[in-house]
Amino acid sequence: MFFVKSFSTKGLNIGMSVNYLVFYRGRANDQQAFVDRYRDEHVPILKRFPDIQGISLLTPVEWQDKYPVNPGQFMLIVQMKFATIEALEIALQSTARDEAREDFKKFSAFGGEIWHQAMKQEDQLE
Repeated sequence: MFFVKSFSTKGLNIGMSVNYLVFYRGRANDQQAFVDRYRDEHVPILKRFPDIQGISLLTPVEWQDKYPVNPGQFMLIVQMKFATIEALEIALQSTARDEAREDFKKFSAFGGEIWHQAMKQEDQLE
């Protein structure tokens, strides 16, 4: 598990970390080739981000809910985990970040939106 222990103001032990999420909403011309290239060639660059603690690739699966819900339209969500916001900010200024941006230019066409979001994570099941 990748998190740093901290204590809330109420004295409860809660796992804390910071995630940098990249959302790919839409479709690539060849979705499997896009994800395969991301995994095989882009992730090794992301692994060079200073102090990165984890990388997860989230891809859609078929599912059903007994309640009416709006399913997402994300082809890929990438989760990169850091211990602190300061660690994330250092990673985003690194040469590995520059390499990742350059590498992304080599990807096949992606017809959609790409969103980046940093979020604090508070683990509750411990």
